[in-house]
Amino acid sequence: MLIKASAIDSAIATVKAHRRQDSFKSDPVGWAQYMLGTDEGTLWSKQREIARAVVENNSTAVKAGHGVGKSRLMAVLICWWVDTRYPHCYVISTAPSMAQVQDVLWREVMQLKDIVERRFEEGLVDHKLPGRITMDVQWKDDVTKLPLGRGRKPPDNLGGNSFQGIHGDVLAIGDEACGLSGELVDALANITTNEAPRRVLIANPPDPLSYLGEIFKEEMQTRKGRAISVLAGPNVTDSPTPNDDRQNVSGPALR
Repeated sequence: MLIKASAIDSAIATVKAHRRQDSFKSDPVGWAQYMLGTDEGTLWSKQREIARAVVENNSTAVKAGHGVGKSRLMAVLICWWVDTRYPHCYVISTAPSMAQVQDVLWREVMQLKDIVERRFEEGLVDHKLPGRITMDVQWKDDVTKLPLGRGRKPPDNLGGNSFQGIHGDVLAIGDEACGLSGELVDALANITTNEAPRRVLIANPPDPLSYLGEIFKEEMQTRKGRAISVLAGPNVTDSPTPNDDRQNVSGPALR
């Protein structure tokens, strides 16, 4: 009898967890607040704006200054995507160098995954993020044995063939995108052409005459693009604006 009751309780908990995941599928802001907690998961106004743009648009371009939390936001989006679309999900991120991939964005992803695991152990959330992230920045599922995503810097000579074979519910991120070749930017677009996938390009303001500059210009005009001035960031402004529940600037460093 005790075993049966325990099994029923476990099944009920699993159903509730799945319902909560489904409720956050279009709400990365709410997901971050719940899964990461108030201190780590509260996004400031521009981060929220970009997160919602990713939900609403197949492609989103962001030009941002330094120290406004763009790497933290991308890490939040990666964890949110995997959690709410598991097991039919894949995340791919790239940057001009492997050091940028490994030491910046995916370092943040691993930190957030650890925070969720700690909150689960403390009984503050009802599930952990699936799988594990290896030192060579691959997110592997321990149950299905399928890859859930990775960060990589393909060889420059691969060009448009860089991400062949990736499909499904894909989140593709081009970090420090000013340093990516046009072929690599297009390769990210090629794996996110259906309705479900999303592509995010994020960089410092590019040369308006460059390949990436043209993309930013087009997406800013269609309201798919977003800009974050460093002067508007929480590391500069010292008082909250109306309807702005962003992180306290004395909290974790924004990158």
